[in-house]
Amino acid sequence: MSLGLILFYVVLVLIRPQEYMQGMEQAPILSSVFIVTFVLWFISVKKDFSVPQPLLMTSFVVVAAISVAATGWTGGAFVALQNLLPGWGLFIMLSMTANSLSRVRLVLDVIAFCAFVIALHSIEQWATGYGWTGLQIRPHDGRVHYLGIFNDPNDLGSLLVTVVPVMIQWLGREKAGAVRVVYFVMMLAVVFAIYLTDSRGALLAVGVVLFLETGKRYGVAKGAIAAMALVVIAVGHTRFSEIDVNEASAAGRIDAWFQGFEMFKSNPLLGVGYHNFTEYHDHTAHNSFVLVLAETGIVGFYFWLSIVLMTFIILINFLRKTPDELGIKKDTGDYAVWEQYQAIVWTYLVLLFGYVTAISFLSRSYDTYFNIVFGLGSGLCLAVQTRYKAMPEIRIVDRMGGWAVSAFGGVIVTYLVIKVLLKLQA
Repeated sequence: MSLGLILFYVVLVLIRPQEYMQGMEQAPILSSVFIVTFVLWFISVKKDFSVPQPLLMTSFVVVAAISVAATGWTGGAFVALQNLLPGWGLFIMLSMTANSLSRVRLVLDVIAFCAFVIALHSIEQWATGYGWTGLQIRPHDGRVHYLGIFNDPNDLGSLLVTVVPVMIQWLGREKAGAVRVVYFVMMLAVVFAIYLTDSRGALLAVGVVLFLETGKRYGVAKGAIAAMALVVIAVGHTRFSEIDVNEASAAGRIDAWFQGFEMFKSNPLLGVGYHNFTEYHDHTAHNSFVLVLAETGIVGFYFWLSIVLMTFIILINFLRKTPDELGIKKDTGDYAVWEQYQAIVWTYLVLLFGYVTAISFLSRSYDTYFNIVFGLGSGLCLAVQTRYKAMPEIRIVDRMGGWAVSAFGGVIVTYLVIKVLLKLQA
C-alpha cells in the first residue's frame, strides 16, 4: 500500500493533472496527498538506515536551513524547511520502500511511462502549438515545455533523458516482437521530444547515455563514435551549433558560475544561504554543483556531494563484484536473480550519468525530481546490500575523511574549470 501511494504522488508530481483539470487548479491536492502518504508510510514501514544516503540527505536539509539563519534571518530557516521537507520526505520514502528488485523496476517503469505521456504532450505542442494541458509552445523560441517543475525546456529535457536507459532495458528484457515494437516507438517519441526541447545539456546527456549503452555492447571505441555522430547531427539541427564561450547564453552561464564561486569565497562555511543566489546575481547558477556550493558552503556541499558520490560508488562496486565474490553459483535461481540485479543497476547508473550531466547545466540541486532520482538510487543501494551480504556496508563515519577530500577536490576542480573558461572568453 505504501509504495502504491508513493507512486501515486510521483505521478501527480510528474504529470500534474491537478494543474490543468477544471476546478482542481487551486485545490491543495499535491500537499494533501503528500501528507497522507508520508503519515501512512511512517506508521507502516520499517525504517532502515543501512545505507548512508538518508542520513546524508537529512543532514543536508538541516545545514541548508541553518545557512539561511546564519545570514541573520532566523525565521528563514523555517521557510527553508517548509520548502525542503516535501522533497526530503519523498527521498526518504523511496529510499526505504523501493528496496527490492521488483520495486525499483516498478518505480522506473512508472517514471518512464509518465515521461512518455509528457513526450506525447510535447509532440502535440510542436504539431499544433498547444498541448492538451492548454500550455502553448514557447512563442519566442519554439521550444516545448510542460507544467510545474518541467516548465523550463531544459528541465523537461533532463526528465526525458533519464528514461531512455529504462526503455532500452525494456527492449532488452522483452521477447515478444509486437511488444518490442511498441517499446521502440515509445522510445522514439521520448527521443524526439528531447530534440524538441532543444536543450543542449539534455542533448549532451543523451550523448553520454548513447556512449555508455553502445560502449557496453560493442566496445568503447564504437560507443565514442556513436556519441560523436550524435553531436555532429545535433550541431547541424539544434542550438548545439551555437555553443561558444562567447555566445550570450554560454557567457551568462560562465559568469554565473564565477559569481557563485565568489559567493562561496565570501562565505566558505555556510554560503550565502539557501535560495539566496539570485539575491547576489541577476540569474541563477545554471549548475547544480555551483548552486549548492554558493548557497550552503563547504558544509552543505559536503553532504550533498556525498549523496551523489555514495550512490555511484555503492552501485559501481556491485557491478564489479563477480558471482563467486558474492557466493553465487552458476545455473541456480540465485544466479538468475543476480543477472537481473546487474541489469537494473546498470540501467540506473546510465540514467544517473545522464541526469548528472544534464543538471550540470541547470540549477536543480534541491528540486523534486532530484529527490526522486537519488531516493530511488538509495533504495537500490539498500536492496543490493540487503540481498548480498558480501557487499561491504559503507557507514558515514568510515568515509568522512574521504568525502571531505572529495568535497574540497570538487571545489578545486570547479574553480579551475571556471578559470579556464574565463581565459577562453577573454
